[in-house]
Amino acid sequence: MSRALRYLSILLILTLLATSLGCSNLFYTDSNSLRKPSAPPPDFRFVIFGDNRPENPMDPQPEIFKKLIAQIELERPVLVFSTGDMVTGKTTNEIIYRRQYRDFLEIIQRLKVPFHAAVGNHDAANQIGQSLYQEYLSERLYYSFDYKGSHFIILDTEIIGQAGRIGEPQISWLKEDLESSKGASHIFIFMHRPPYSIMNPHSERGKHMPFTDVRNRDQVRELMRKYEVGVVFAGHEHFFNKQVHDGVTYIITGCAGAFPYTDEGHGGFYHYVLVEVKGRHINLTVVKATGERIDPDRIPTPSLQSLTKIRFPIISGTSGRSGHLVLSR
Repeated sequence: MSRALRYLSILLILTLLATSLGCSNLFYTDSNSLRKPSAPPPDFRFVIFGDNRPENPMDPQPEIFKKLIAQIELERPVLVFSTGDMVTGKTTNEIIYRRQYRDFLEIIQRLKVPFHAAVGNHDAANQIGQSLYQEYLSERLYYSFDYKGSHFIILDTEIIGQAGRIGEPQISWLKEDLESSKGASHIFIFMHRPPYSIMNPHSERGKHMPFTDVRNRDQVRELMRKYEVGVVFAGHEHFFNKQVHDGVTYIITGCAGAFPYTDEGHGGFYHYVLVEVKGRHINLTVVKATGERIDPDRIPTPSLQSLTKIRFPIISGTSGRSGHLVLSR
C-alpha cells in the first residue's frame, strides 16, 4: 500500500470513530471562535436647535429662525429635534397661545421629516401651553424611541407642578428606559433645562433657573453617568456650549431665534447643531445662520464677564413691563 493510501485509510478510520463517539466536531473549530465582530450601526444624521421663540406674545416667529430652517432642509437630516421654547407663551389667552403654536408648526412642517421636541418653560408656562403641546406635538410629555441602533429619549423638565425638575413618575420611567437600552449603540437625551448650567451652576433662587432641585439634578447627572449616555442636549440658556462630565457630553443649544445671552465669541450666535452618526462614532458640528461650520471644541464657555456684557429685555407676564435678567455670579 502506498504512503498516500495509508494516510487516507487512517484519516477515514479516525473520522468514523469520531462520528460513532458523538464527537463530530473533532476536526472543526468552534464556530464561535470564527464569529466576526458585530457590524457597526448604519450611518445617519440629525439636527437639533433650541429656543427659537419670539420675545413678545404677539410677535411672529423670528426671521432668523426661518433662515435656519431653510438651511436645515439642505442638510437632509432624517430626524430633527428641539430642546424647547418654541413659542413665547407669556399669556393665559388660549387664542393667542394657540396662534403661537400654529405659527411655529407652519415653519417646522417644511422640513418633512420626523420632528421631536422637549417641552420648554415658555411652551408650557401654564396648563393651556402644556395642553397645546400635547395637542400639536406629542400626547406624551416624555418618551423614547429607537432609530438604526441608537436610542433617543425626550424628557420634560416643565411638567405643571414639577417645573425645573424631573420628578415622579418620570424619573422612575427614565431609569427603567435606560436599563432596557444598554444594548444601544448610542443614547441621546433631549431636555430643556441643562443639568450643567453656565448661567446659574448652583441653582440659586432669584436668578435664571436651570434645575430648581439640586438633589434631583444630581440624580439625573448620575443616571447619565451610570448608563453611559452619549450626548445630552439642552437649551434654556441662549448660546452654544459644550461640556464633558464623567464621560458624558453635555450640549447647550439655545439660540435659534431668541436673543443671545452672551457675545458671539462665547457662543452667543444663532445656530443649530448637526449630528452625524458614523458607525460607533458621533460627530458634532455647530452651524451658524451664515452657514459657517464650527468645531464645537473651538467655542469657549461663556464667562461671567461675557454674560453680563449683554443686557437684554425680559418681559414680565403680559403687561409688557420689562426688566433685566439677573445672572449667577
